[in-house]
Amino acid sequence: IPEAELGTEFEIVQHREQESVSKPQNVTRKKKVKETFRDKVNKFFNFLYNEKFQQVTGLSLLLLSVYSFVAFLSFVFTWQADQDVILSSWEEFFSDEVKVDNWLGKMGAFFSYVFIHRWFGVISFVFPFLFILSGVRLLFKLNLLPFLKTLKYSFYAVVWGSITLGYFFSDSWLFLGGGYGYAKSEYLKIYIGSVGTFGLLLFGFMVFFIIANQLISAPWPIRLFGFILTVVSTAINPIAFFTLL
Repeated sequence: IPEAELGTEFEIVQHREQESVSKPQNVTRKKKVKETFRDKVNKFFNFLYNEKFQQVTGLSLLLLSVYSFVAFLSFVFTWQADQDVILSSWEEFFSDEVKVDNWLGKMGAFFSYVFIHRWFGVISFVFPFLFILSGVRLLFKLNLLPFLKTLKYSFYAVVWGSITLGYFFSDSWLFLGGGYGYAKSEYLKIYIGSVGTFGLLLFGFMVFFIIANQLISAPWPIRLFGFILTVVSTAINPIAFFTLL
């Protein structure tokens, strides 16, 4: 309709509004992209590398190191008094009338009992040390020691130390080697005898000492063979550890 045929300016404006409404509008819709599994994995790792998350995790590890060290240290002095409570039923364990001597209460007594008595013995003091290293590394971006090398040596120390203490204290002071060390040492005695077990533990320590201090230079197959021999006790009946959980 020509604008001249319209009576007033108000009608012209009204007509234009009607035309704009009547015209089809091109609405652009964004296609929703389906998130793939790889995107979810990348998002998860991005969250792990988030600075605030690492700081919170580092602080938690530092607190856990203090908590575990105090609980372990208290266990050395109070394990005999608290063992009956730990081995009792859950109803009795959580009873308000039942008390324990551990410095961190019932949770500290149970936490230390699992790590020291059922698992790795007094060598479990390695874990608070690792918690401190990890916490400082995440919170302050500081490496007190070479992290991966310390982690490898600590893993070996836990395995070898637990079995060695379990070998020497299988009749008394069983908690020194823990359930893991006792089970492994007894298993080795069955297959290679008491003398053979002692020889294997001594040989494993010597090989580890040589590799750790880099006193010899050997091709990688020999080093690999030596490493396998040092952890051969864990290869024998690996299910034994999980049966102690």
